[in-house]
Amino acid sequence: MLFPLDRNRLFKPPAQRIYDRENRLIRMHLSPDGYWRFPVKRDEIPEILKQAILCFEDRYFYFHLGINPIALIRAAWHNLSTHRLMGGSTITMQVARMMNRKPRTLQNKLAEIFTALQLEYHFKKSEILDIYLNLAPYGGNIEGVAAAAHFYFNKPLHALSISEIAILTIIPKNPNANRPDRANDLSSKRQRVIAALITSNVIKPDQARRALQEPIQGRRQHATFRAPHFSRSVAQDREGHAIIRTAFYLPLYEFTRQLLQTRVDQLRTYDVHNAAAVIIHNPSMTVRAYVGSQSFYDQQHGGQNDGARMIRSPGSALKPFVYARALDTGLITPKQKLFDLPFYIKHYEPKNFNDRFFGIVPADEALQGSLNIPAIALNLLLGDASLYELIQQAGILSVHRPKAYYGAGIAVGNVEISLLDLTRLYTAFANNGSLRPLVYDLSDSSKHTAIPLFSAEAAFLVSEILADGFRKEMSAYWESGADIPKVAFKTGTSSKNRDLLTIGYNKEFTVGVWLGNFNGRPTEELTGIDATSDVVFDIFRYLSQNNQFAWFQQPRGLTQTEICTDPIILDGGCRTMEMDWIIDGVDRIRPCKLLRAEVLAHLMESGLINTMDDLKFHPCYEQLVANAPKIVSPYDKEILTLDRYRDDVFQKIQLKCFSFQPDPTVYWFIDREKPLLSRSGDDLFVNLNPGNHQIACMDSSAKINRSQILITKE
Repeated sequence: MLFPLDRNRLFKPPAQRIYDRENRLIRMHLSPDGYWRFPVKRDEIPEILKQAILCFEDRYFYFHLGINPIALIRAAWHNLSTHRLMGGSTITMQVARMMNRKPRTLQNKLAEIFTALQLEYHFKKSEILDIYLNLAPYGGNIEGVAAAAHFYFNKPLHALSISEIAILTIIPKNPNANRPDRANDLSSKRQRVIAALITSNVIKPDQARRALQEPIQGRRQHATFRAPHFSRSVAQDREGHAIIRTAFYLPLYEFTRQLLQTRVDQLRTYDVHNAAAVIIHNPSMTVRAYVGSQSFYDQQHGGQNDGARMIRSPGSALKPFVYARALDTGLITPKQKLFDLPFYIKHYEPKNFNDRFFGIVPADEALQGSLNIPAIALNLLLGDASLYELIQQAGILSVHRPKAYYGAGIAVGNVEISLLDLTRLYTAFANNGSLRPLVYDLSDSSKHTAIPLFSAEAAFLVSEILADGFRKEMSAYWESGADIPKVAFKTGTSSKNRDLLTIGYNKEFTVGVWLGNFNGRPTEELTGIDATSDVVFDIFRYLSQNNQFAWFQQPRGLTQTEICTDPIILDGGCRTMEMDWIIDGVDRIRPCKLLRAEVLAHLMESGLINTMDDLKFHPCYEQLVANAPKIVSPYDKEILTLDRYRDDVFQKIQLKCFSFQPDPTVYWFIDREKPLLSRSGDDLFVNLNPGNHQIACMDSSAKINRSQILITKE
């Protein structure tokens, strides 16, 4: 009671080991105090090893009470009469010394004896022997017989030979002198242990003969270090766990890493130096492969950075989520016509990747062609159910600013998200619209609630659209996936071609691949389809060798019927009826905001309507003509800069305004000058002096909109 036994010193913190789904060792991490310790249970320790330890270290272990007086007296007499030291410590006393590593003095020896008596009082003999085998020093920072078996023989305990058991028995006597990678005279010491085993009838003579003939391997294994980014991430998430069994698949990881290395080598002339990939098994949400960098040791290009967790722009890769929400709210059906036309949002004038506009396109083709304007327009119409809310609902921590900060550009990738989060988001399409947490540790039995992001019906329709080979201009890439099962995929390319992405998925797996540069340097005119799509196809080709893939089953809540897909329905009735899919119970809506000023101008230019009078009986007419004209250039509070070295006559300011009135005439008022006449949607160019200017556009019904601008000269 005065000097209680400190049990914490008997069970020291273990080293951490991470395994893949087939029990391959991925990586090891030192214990918090810097040792390799792999604790094992009694039934994991071979009986021959226990007998060898007893024969060599403490033959009377089961007969004494922690100390062996005869052995102590014999050791003391021997040490006084010769120059060679002999130890008289029992196994229990050695455990006591392992608890408190102190210099060997008489005082410390007495404390050792006292602690040994305490151990014998608190523990059974078999338990003390187990503690010894888990704490015994084996040279350097190796403690415990299991760690020694791994580092010296690269074997689990049950696979040790008698010769190897004999060597492990010798080491604790003088750990740094007897370790196999340093000792020169292990053969004679091994012979002593084997002789003791024969004498004790633990082994037979023929076993001893074979053991003595076995060569001694004089090396220490390096600590296992594979899948460094994945294992580091898992270790951080599961800190304190001695053994982590994951669903990771090392052969898939090695295949993917090498595939990325080959692709980077091919694209170095395009200034591509880094790559990353994530592969998720959708039904279990387990991470099967995770490549943070194709070359961990590439110091020149920051190979130790984790590209799977690095926050980058997703480009167009988030558009499918906008379409899924739009399907659920009735804004679109797959064949519903959308407008791909110029769109002016204050200072933001989005364009498509190729700077072209396609006019009126079906929703499915707009998504397949990754058109920007339809995605932006739909996302704005979604209001409080937009992409921003979906990302917040999904718990993507990198998107943490207010919605207004991202603005309309969120639909085309002006947020930052990691490849890991993006790939996980896509698993919702494979899991009926619900998002579940990733699983790293198979022993983690905690329950996690799925987050519904959109309906199973919307997930199915978007998957069908993304799996359809519509893009003729990309046929070469599409054909590269012709020999693999059906895969839905979406590419993404960020501003200045910095981030090149492809996410592909089917019912079983979701694969995300990124190429670019960790330092944010642009690549040379590459896109996601150029750089990463064939890598995704190659991964699915590899996966198909050992998996039977099936496509998604159609949900019950879908009905195929004939609907009107006109972009706008006029008095004459529907022009185009098509077979299309609708989600049961979802009412189709066509908000008046779809008919923005730019759209009305296009409808008149293309002859679909002659004037606004053609819309007199349209349900949106009264709302439209009540709108003030829309100034798209220059926008309010815009600052324009003139070149001081050029003649002002050649530096004109563009004026552009859209009217919602049947009469397309618009009137421009600049400061207090006489009005200028123009037409809705037409460009008007004027010369203005440096300084502040008030600009107003008035339509034929006398509705006015104003902009205040500043012109500077540099």
